[in-house]
Order: sequence, then structure tokens, then C-alpha cells
Amino acid sequence: MRPNRIVALGAALACTALLSAVPTHAHDGSPSAEDATAPTPTTLWRGPGTTTPSSWSGTAEAGLVNGDFADGLDAWSAAESGGGSAPGAVLGVDGEARLFEGDSFLVSLAQSFVLPAGTTSLSFDVLQVPGFDLTDNFLPDAFEATLLTEGGFPAVDPWAPFATSFFNLQEDGSTNLGSGTTFDGTRVSVLVDAVPAGETLTLVFDMIGADGDTAGGLAVDTVTLDFECDVPASWSHYGSAFPGANGAPVLTPLSTRAIGATYDIDITNPTGALTSAIGFIGLTPAATPTPLGGVLLLDPVTIVAFDLPPAGKVVPHTNDPDIALCGLAVYAQVIIADATAPGGYTFSEGLEIIIGSP
Repeated sequence: MRPNRIVALGAALACTALLSAVPTHAHDGSPSAEDATAPTPTTLWRGPGTTTPSSWSGTAEAGLVNGDFADGLDAWSAAESGGGSAPGAVLGVDGEARLFEGDSFLVSLAQSFVLPAGTTSLSFDVLQVPGFDLTDNFLPDAFEATLLTEGGFPAVDPWAPFATSFFNLQEDGSTNLGSGTTFDGTRVSVLVDAVPAGETLTLVFDMIGADGDTAGGLAVDTVTLDFECDVPASWSHYGSAFPGANGAPVLTPLSTRAIGATYDIDITNPTGALTSAIGFIGLTPAATPTPLGGVLLLDPVTIVAFDLPPAGKVVPHTNDPDIALCGLAVYAQVIIADATAPGGYTFSEGLEIIIGSP
């Protein structure tokens, strides 16, 4: 369901009128020395009575989903308001979410989620791709990030009393930050350790096209929830493989095994032909002999049968965004049909994955 943009538009216009009587705030949210002459920041009031989390998505998941936009805009909701013949839009491009203003007053992207226990901060990259359109600056354009509770109130400190956003970027490059927000020129981080775990939140990115130009756009990428975990993510092989004539399959993670991260596991196929395979996943290592000649190197909790192509297979896996997983060891092994092996199957070594910090 699309949010009520008429209400949001009216509230924003009212807020714009109010700004002429409110002091401009510097990057840390405190009044600047040039309050009397500094331009008024463009901002949007997004609170109760405008957009609520339930209007953005259906069932909220535990933790953010598709924060790297590898799957386009899946799990995210996009909307625009005030557009005419060339309305703005949000597009998933090259692993980024790009917000284009068009002739819209407002272009937004949002996701509702349940805050996992142990989350310390929420972070994302903001990139000026292609950047603000400076053709017209009657009322400057702006980009904002807002985190709302289920009731529509700011979940973290906004950058000013009349704002609901914790991050505000003006088209002249100046930024306005809430007290718990930091910005290094690309990466924005906001503390959420004071927000109760289990609360449903909505993260909203807004491109505000306040003036008459239409070619502005910014990109958002690598939206993450950050955890305090003092155990580095790692992996290693253990035990002995049981090979066929051309060797044994090998399991290898291809990227980080961090809490909440999605990573790929590469499974090689020594037979060079399409064959059947069985994957085992467990939480305890073992050394159990089998009638096939190989040794099962874990106590299985999950068993999955699948076909293994001649060139092998890359299998994606996502760790839950839960601090309780910090330091958890997960074990995996695969056996594949191989007529050259003594028992007709060849066994991989065991794979131990330690879930932890990146």
C-alpha cells in the first residue's frame, strides 16, 4: 500500500513555512554562528499523521533484508509524491538504490523491520550519483534518513527539534546530524542501542525536490545493522576427505561469515559430470564411520539432497541478524555420488564456520 503522500506533502509545506522563524543548525545539531544569514535547511516532518510503518510493508522481518540491494529493491517499498509529467523514481542499479527526483516533490524508499537484540547501530552509504541538480535553488533540494517507531515517532534523536530525520544532507553539501549520528563523507551511522530490542521500526530515505530542477539523484548502498561481537568470523577445514579417482568435493565460503551477512559457499565437483549430492549441516563435530567408506564429520541437524552440476555449485546462505549467534560454530559436509569411489560416494572434508564480527 502506498503511503498517504497528500498528508506528507501538506506537513512538509507547513514545515517549510515554519523554518523561516527557526535558527539554522550546524552539522552537530547545535545553532551555528551564522544563524542570521545562513540559508534555511530543507527538511520534512515525517511523524504521526504522515507515514506509519504499516503503510510501507507487510510483515516486518527480524533485521534488515537486502541491505546491499543485490536483489534490486526486493523487501523495500518505493513511492513518489507530487510528480507531474516526469515523476521521480527509485531504481535498483548495480547493487545500489538510486533515488531520482524528477519533477516530484518527494521520492522515498523504506523498509520496516524488527530490531534484533544486541544491535548497536544502523549504517548506510550515501553517494551523490549523479548528485544534486543545482539549476534552481529557490528552495534547496535535500536528502534525509529517518527511523520511525511503529507509532510514527522518531526512534532516534533527530537533527533539530522541528525535524524527524537523524541525517539531513543539503544540496550545497552541508549536513545536519542528530546527536547519535556520525558521517564520514560516505558512511552514515546512527546509534540504536537505546531502542528496545524487538521493536518494529521503519527506515525511510527521502529525496526532497523542493525547487524546480528535475535532474538530481542520490544513491544508497550497504544498509546494515551493526552488532557488538568480539569474536571474528572465520572458517576452516577439519577431518579427512574420502576421495574418488579424481579427488573429493570441497566446501569453501567465499565471503564474510558475519552476523546477519549473506555469503556464498562454493561446492566443487571432482567427477566433472552432473551428479547427486547430499549436504549435512550441524552444530557439533563428529567422526562417525559409514558403510560407504567415508566418515561423517558432524552430527546433522539439517540434511539436504540436491543435484551438483559438472562445474560445481555456489550456494548462498544468510546468517540471522541475532547477537546470540556471536561465536557460534556451524559444521557442514557434503557427499556426492561417484562411481570411482570405493563405496560409490566421495566425502568432503568437514567445514567449520564461526559466526562473528566482519
